Amino acid sequence: LRYALKIGLLALVNPELTVQEIKDIIEAQVDYETGRVSELKPEDL
Repeated sequence: LRYALKIGLLALVNPELTVQEIKDIIEAQVDYETGRVSELKPEDL
């Protein structure tokens, strides 16, 4: 249900996004939340 709400909100706020783009955004958020990826900080480059 949580992801259904996120998908709905993304679609409302960004109607130009395609279904695939919304799916990619949600998958990236899940990866970040589960620790599979980390945030890139420009000052670390």
